[in-house]
Amino acid sequence: MRNITLILFTAALAIPAYGQRDLDTSAFNREVRVQDDLFEHVNGTWLQNTEIPADKSNYGSFIRLDDLSRERIRVLVQELSEGTHEKGSDAQKVGDFYRSFMDTQEIAAAGLEPLKTELKKIDGLKSKDDVFEYFAYLQTIGVGSPSGFFVSQDAKDSTRYICQLTQSGITLPDRDYYLKDDEKSTAAVKALSDYIQKVFKLCRFKGAKTAAKEIVALETELARIQIPRVELRNADKRYNPFTTSELKEVTKNLNWDKFFGALELSKVFCPRDRPHDFIF
Repeated sequence: MRNITLILFTAALAIPAYGQRDLDTSAFNREVRVQDDLFEHVNGTWLQNTEIPADKSNYGSFIRLDDLSRERIRVLVQELSEGTHEKGSDAQKVGDFYRSFMDTQEIAAAGLEPLKTELKKIDGLKSKDDVFEYFAYLQTIGVGSPSGFFVSQDAKDSTRYICQLTQSGITLPDRDYYLKDDEKSTAAVKALSDYIQKVFKLCRFKGAKTAAKEIVALETELARIQIPRVELRNADKRYNPFTTSELKEVTKNLNWDKFFGALELSKVFCPRDRPHDFIF
């Protein structure tokens, strides 16, 4: 408590140097002493007077900033879509992309035609290796699959970026939705099944109920083998580095060469000390 008081006292001394307007005290709840509850003292009035928007589960300054940034981006993109720009320029590409996205009549008229190429690829999958390779391809077009892949900084060596693999493949937010039998979880799984059936019917595919049952069953099996959220919070448990050769050794039933080939991984990262190996 002595350290907290010292910090607050130091901050108070610094305020005049930058001007009173740099510290917004309107959110403070002065009925609560700072030494009794620092959070309530600083945020109490704001919490009492701020309503969480209906489309959000929580609300705060960072969400407000995110909303503001999104609105500014929307205005910029909309302005670009209404102007004429040099062919091939970023402005032209962004404007055209936005207009095509917003042209709902043209999208409706096209129906499933734009997806036929992808559906044909799925129909052409003949083996487990083909499916695994397709999982990797999906990453390149922004579609999730049971094998999550991304490139990010090494959690224990921030001087380098590495390829990272993670569990994925379920639609609902967490594995527990599939495994618990409480009312909330059961309702979520039922809603997922209804959604799948609706999509199949809109696409005029046959066997909507059967497809929903099979997809939910598959995602449930994926959920069973996934690491629980609490364990994922353990940074050491989720940090398991492998070279490609080591990865192939522990997962001999997966064709990583096809997977990496579909990702064009050789263009992403290759350690100098291991010119033919990636690190995961």
